[in-house]
Amino acid sequence: MTMQIRIPNPQRQRISDITTIEEINRWSGGIDTVVDGILRALQDIQRAIATVTKTTGTTPEIAHHAPQHLPDGPDALSTAAPTTALGGESANSTGTANAFSRNNHDHDVATDTPAIVLGASASEGGGNALLRNDATIAAFDTTNPAPLGESASPGVIAKAARRDHVHKRDGIAYHMRMFVPTGTILTVPTKHQIICHNEYLVEGTGELALEGTGELLVDDFDEPSRASLLSVLNPVSYIVTSDKFWGFDSPSGSSGTFYFGGFYELGATHDDFNPSITFGTINKAEGAHFFVVVGIDAIDSLTLLISGVSITDEGVLNTTDTETISLAGKVTDDYVETTKKWLSQITIAVSGGTAKNCNYGFVKYWDNYNADFTVKGIEATWLGGANDTGANLRVLHHRPTGWTYVAGSTPIGPPAIAKMGSGGDYGSIYDNVRNGEYGAWKRTGLSTDVSGSTDEGTIIQVVTTANKAFELGTAQMQIQVTQAATLT
Repeated sequence: MTMQIRIPNPQRQRISDITTIEEINRWSGGIDTVVDGILRALQDIQRAIATVTKTTGTTPEIAHHAPQHLPDGPDALSTAAPTTALGGESANSTGTANAFSRNNHDHDVATDTPAIVLGASASEGGGNALLRNDATIAAFDTTNPAPLGESASPGVIAKAARRDHVHKRDGIAYHMRMFVPTGTILTVPTKHQIICHNEYLVEGTGELALEGTGELLVDDFDEPSRASLLSVLNPVSYIVTSDKFWGFDSPSGSSGTFYFGGFYELGATHDDFNPSITFGTINKAEGAHFFVVVGIDAIDSLTLLISGVSITDEGVLNTTDTETISLAGKVTDDYVETTKKWLSQITIAVSGGTAKNCNYGFVKYWDNYNADFTVKGIEATWLGGANDTGANLRVLHHRPTGWTYVAGSTPIGPPAIAKMGSGGDYGSIYDNVRNGEYGAWKRTGLSTDVSGSTDEGTIIQVVTTANKAFELGTAQMQIQVTQAATLT
């Protein structure tokens, strides 16, 4: 606010310039008027001051004049927007700009995608950006967790595990009360453990086999041990060891080749079954498969029809049964057998294609009741009934491979798993059987897998060059069977 005080009729002549009474009277003639003007001017000032003052109690104060300086007022102070964004590296500062901030001013806040890394210790971090309250932290990923390991490890991946994550079972420990019966091997695969309550019992010839890094641990749970396997899960498997026993001898009226635990009965020569032939003895309890060994490559879809009396392992007898076997695509030395077993005499005839010469015969083999097994050993003892320098015992692995067709004679079968004499374990010198004396042959360390569930098995062959060379004898073959761990 601007105020002016005007004094009426001001005198402009200096006193020093007055020289006469007339001038003095003239100069002072309006003094009263001047004084009155001064008083009126002071009153105006007083009234003006009253308009810009207020009374608080008894102390007069200058009135608020802030509205004059508001950004939108007549005497506004200078304002401007903030020039610095708030961030993790912001610091207190008075600033240098010649402007003020409004009370509702906004600062920009620096934000960015979170780069938080999960770690083993806390850290302030070095980024200048702040987190929004709805930001998402990458605590998880989509990579599968590592399999269970052989030893503990804190890991190195900076990611958290979801609460419903699942580890691959590779090296898991199975809790069980364990009893390994005689003749049984419990196999603990590599990277696995078996944890037993209180104790474990291995009975007789039972065996606990640990593969690779497999482990057996015994804890101290206060529970009684029981002679059973409980809560066993795959891939733990059980190898059951057992022995198959046979008694044997050789005829007193002849020498030659004989069998026990199975047999081969071979046609004396080859045949093309065109015209048809019969094979076997009428009403004989053969109970064997018919087979052929191909002599010449088949040039078309050659099929053979076998007809006769069949019997199943379940005891189902069929007196008028047939089976067709195909030789299509077969080449020299290929082996084919019927799925059915035959009794009495059978008829073999070409039912399609061009006839080809084949060796043929019946075969019965021990297949562990149609179950796969592994031959681990053989042991035989005997009492000699005659002196024989050419005697032999052989364990044959009957299978559809390894055959040789022989024209005009009988086929040659697969190589033996083990044999006593004639180049076998005892050589060709120390393999003699002596009349009235005992002898024995034992072979361990074998590991021949036999697919008893298909068309394989074993046959024990006895060879003599003297009548009644073996007065009597017994043989036992040790086998192992792998069983899935489904016991409860």
